[in-house]
Amino acid sequence: MSTFADKFKEDPIFCGFVAIFSIQAILIGSIALSQRAQELALKKYHLALPWGQWALIQMTPSMYNFENRAYWSREGSTTPPRPLWLNHHSARTLHEVPLLPVKLEGCYEVKLDSNYRTTSVQTTYKTCHQSDSVTIQLETP
Repeated sequence: MSTFADKFKEDPIFCGFVAIFSIQAILIGSIALSQRAQELALKKYHLALPWGQWALIQMTPSMYNFENRAYWSREGSTTPPRPLWLNHHSARTLHEVPLLPVKLEGCYEVKLDSNYRTTSVQTTYKTCHQSDSVTIQLETP
């Protein structure tokens, strides 16, 4: 009968899984303590992370106690944008147009704003909607 320590010696895949889950546990625990971890978790909602950081944080559960807003304004409009309050991934509104309360045509500036405690992250996208397609461009990470 093998012990837990023997399993590490015999199975490198097991070691990999333990390492991945340990990193995730540390990351989850550090969200309450570290501003950098809070920023990573908030940027997950904005789809604004470099690939390596994005891959690392994907297994981390999404937190629904973040305050998320999306501000939509038509390009060139002088009317101040009204916030769309979200309790889920704010970047999903960029391409899941049916989630929005209005039918979109033309180009818009979309500002995503997420807050957790004293940490705030803003990301700006330019999105253009035609009848059969959506073009999305990240303006500010």
